[in-house]
Amino acid sequence: SKVKDLFVYGSSAGAFGTLVHLPTFDSVIPKEAENIKRTLIVDSAGLHFGATFWSKFTPEFKEDFEDAFSRHGLKGGLKDGNLARFIPSLCHLYSHWNIGVIQGSRDIIMSQFFGNISPGDHEDLVFSEEGLYHSTLKSKNCSSWISRSIFHAYLYFSPFRWIKIDNVGPYEFAKKVYRGRSPRNFVSKSLKRVFDLD
Repeated sequence: SKVKDLFVYGSSAGAFGTLVHLPTFDSVIPKEAENIKRTLIVDSAGLHFGATFWSKFTPEFKEDFEDAFSRHGLKGGLKDGNLARFIPSLCHLYSHWNIGVIQGSRDIIMSQFFGNISPGDHEDLVFSEEGLYHSTLKSKNCSSWISRSIFHAYLYFSPFRWIKIDNVGPYEFAKKVYRGRSPRNFVSKSLKRVFDLD
């Protein structure tokens, strides 16, 4: 009852976990409670997986995830590997949160090693109509920082923290979201900009 500032952060699988458990975090402090800041930073959850992504899991595991999605009011989450299509609903349901998503568009961990998809196909999904970029573009409380790179877990691995897009790195982006001052998306135009080679 004394909490005035709730900050939730997760990277990689932990980032995915923050989305799954957001209803639990939210229920701890009722929406009606005034003067409470709520911030969620989702660092490299992936969210853009291949069509066969869910086939690797047991029926029990998939049932748990369907239950988690239903707590967001979302049905049919396991029919498609592109989970970013649910972001607009999440932003709407949790409009009292400041939500920032950090992602490498060619994230090699969440694509090739985990998501049953190539880095190039992952990037195509990120920028598709139901991908992360468009899903956060029109929201007042959600925004994204998308590096066109293969990197993963930007705030967890300190060297990646210093990559800049329009002079804003993932660390500065997270601070902007926390302060409620990031109503826009940050996207690097090319791999050259990510590596400061141009």
